[in-house]
Amino acid sequence: MKIKNIDFNIFDKMRWETPFFVFDKEIDTTLLNLHNQIWNSDLENFDFLNDEDDLDGPDLMWSLDIENLSFDGHNDEVIGAYNKTFNIYKEQAIHSYAQKNNINFNHIFYVPMLDNLENKWNNTQNALNDDAIDLIVDPHFVLKTPNNDLPIKSTFFIWDKKANKIVYLKYSMSVNKEYYQKAFYDLSVLQNIGIKVEDISVYLMDLIDKYEKSSTRGQIKFREQRAGSFAKGKAALGNGQLEKQASYLKNSGLFLEKAKEFGHYKNLTLFDLASANYMYTKNPIFQIKDDVVAIKYDSWDNEKNIVNICESFKYVINNILNLYLENPQLNSKTLYNFFLGKNINNFDDFQNNDFDLSVWNEKVKHLEQPIKLKLAQTLFGPHFRENSSKLYGAPDKQFLVKDTKNFDQEFINCPNFWRLSTLNVIKKIHVKNARTIWYDYEGLSSILPIINGNFSYQQIVNQVSIIETVNGEECHRENLVIDTNNMKLIDLVEFIEKIYSNGADNFVVFNKTYENSRNSEIEDMVKNAFERARNFLENNQNYYDTDAIVEDVEFYKAFLAKGYDHWTKFSFLVQHINSNTIDLADCFKASSTLNSTPGYEHKIAFEIQDNKIVKSNVDLSTYKTSEKLLHKLSNNVFLKQLHYTHSIKKIEHVITSNQLKLKTLIKPYKSLKIQKGTMAMDEAIKRYVGITDDNVWNYISEKLKEYCENDVLAMIMVYEFIMQIVRTTNPEIDNYEYNLESSDVVYTLEEQKIVVAK
Repeated sequence: MKIKNIDFNIFDKMRWETPFFVFDKEIDTTLLNLHNQIWNSDLENFDFLNDEDDLDGPDLMWSLDIENLSFDGHNDEVIGAYNKTFNIYKEQAIHSYAQKNNINFNHIFYVPMLDNLENKWNNTQNALNDDAIDLIVDPHFVLKTPNNDLPIKSTFFIWDKKANKIVYLKYSMSVNKEYYQKAFYDLSVLQNIGIKVEDISVYLMDLIDKYEKSSTRGQIKFREQRAGSFAKGKAALGNGQLEKQASYLKNSGLFLEKAKEFGHYKNLTLFDLASANYMYTKNPIFQIKDDVVAIKYDSWDNEKNIVNICESFKYVINNILNLYLENPQLNSKTLYNFFLGKNINNFDDFQNNDFDLSVWNEKVKHLEQPIKLKLAQTLFGPHFRENSSKLYGAPDKQFLVKDTKNFDQEFINCPNFWRLSTLNVIKKIHVKNARTIWYDYEGLSSILPIINGNFSYQQIVNQVSIIETVNGEECHRENLVIDTNNMKLIDLVEFIEKIYSNGADNFVVFNKTYENSRNSEIEDMVKNAFERARNFLENNQNYYDTDAIVEDVEFYKAFLAKGYDHWTKFSFLVQHINSNTIDLADCFKASSTLNSTPGYEHKIAFEIQDNKIVKSNVDLSTYKTSEKLLHKLSNNVFLKQLHYTHSIKKIEHVITSNQLKLKTLIKPYKSLKIQKGTMAMDEAIKRYVGITDDNVWNYISEKLKEYCENDVLAMIMVYEFIMQIVRTTNPEIDNYEYNLESSDVVYTLEEQKIVVAK
């Protein structure tokens, strides 16, 4: 537990009220090692991610500042790629802030980041005393403690000497309540040093790019914000103009920063609240009434909704110093004693006793869910839940070990089954001579807009694999990869054209939310680029930034050259694809809305035994489960080996581990150079920022194609798996697969036989 100084992370972790973690910078590793020691195991990581297939956005955890970014699971080269985009973002922010505040660039001082803390503090002091310096970038302030053993460090984006202002840099579009804690800490450090602070703000990307879909490739529009939201998440964008206005007010913090303009008696900025050491537990209620957004401050600004940001600064620092001297050690005994109130070395020691979670609930109430999950895995080991947390109801119910154990046992005893509604989900594939396109996207995202109209962190696709089948036979296969070092919107138009395939009948994906959303975003980008370029050319006015409009005009000309005279003709392609998409995930995921699908009430049992799918003798009409489990079994295909998840890779694992003989088989993912979506994204980003050269990219492109094609083959394999299940219990399905004259029929049962009805 060797630390050189106290920083905000240590100060903030005192809120957790878990002394073992305050000075630990590698909590995951600490818990993993302890888990393996207690349970005599060789677990390599804590894996609670049930569905990587649902990934929509960068797999990074954005925190208060660049120093706190988490790049777990990425190599140095990938981290370098991400850091390069963050450094560009930061330089643009400095330039923007200086321009906005009329600061001469020669009057900006950069504190060297590679120096030790003492030199950083000396450089900061020299800049403070230099009248020629107006802005200090990356300042480091040091407050000495009584015994001078643990100095207290404060650092942030900019110290504005002219305004006596602390400025933070945020790598996203909204300010959350954690900034009130950071503001309180930094304000306290500077005031104790004797530095006058008169304002606190956050510099961050402007929401306007996202709201108006008006971003420019590689460029960030910034705004300065002096307050943040107290809500747990960001407000939804909404559809109407007033709904968008309300969303903007919430996410921008303007309802606090300029509260007086909206009817409150005073403004409530970061500086105001940090100075007074209080904040609110939630946002006020926003109402849309008489075509106006009204904010109900009166019923909100009261003692019930007000809490201290933390204890006094001096009190918390003294506790940190005392804790440092105590040096608490985390081992099996202290772990169980602290979190469960039991003097034991292993959870097995009181497995047969009633387990009271009151101590646990009290001790973990300030911890975030990922840490709580890793703690539970360490404490309970093999007694922790066996299935997805979604099976148990409310998130905290997964920690009720006795209940989850009983529920897991009931779950695993339940027979596998499929519902007749499964066939009605996929029946369009069964139409005779129907052209079916199976496709899968891979994408990337960046803090910098990758092309015009693509806002920060928005995923944009850079590769697609397509397989066309007719009557179950493959007739075309194509893999396309865009060079992310020079992406163009016209490339995405070609993706849509290839998928559309001159009006194919069906389009099959796994998790249509991802593919359909990307298609709609491409449609939006095409519409906006088309309109911007046409208006510019027709009016012959340069009312757009010259560099930005050049890209739009180039796209416009290439788009017209393809035969489109208006963006609506392209929109037809997207609408045709999205409205005729079959989602294989609907066959496996649990959903309360599935019961409206025809055939949902008919369940047929099956099992997987000796590498074969076999019909089960269980009579599901008489098989009893608890009401709780019965309510959860809302799948079209219930496969207990999936542990209540529906990831395509987990379905693939069930197929391959049981060596099921299907027509289509895939390459084992572990045999591929690119093995998962995050690896594909990493390679795309490395090329995007210029780390990957041409020769390496040519090689990697082929490996990306191999991975994406494997995903499409996996979808076909999953479809064949579904049909093999059906065929095993009801072989008469062969009379209908690829023989339906139309999809305007419904699969139903007559005397336990599958038939179709109009």
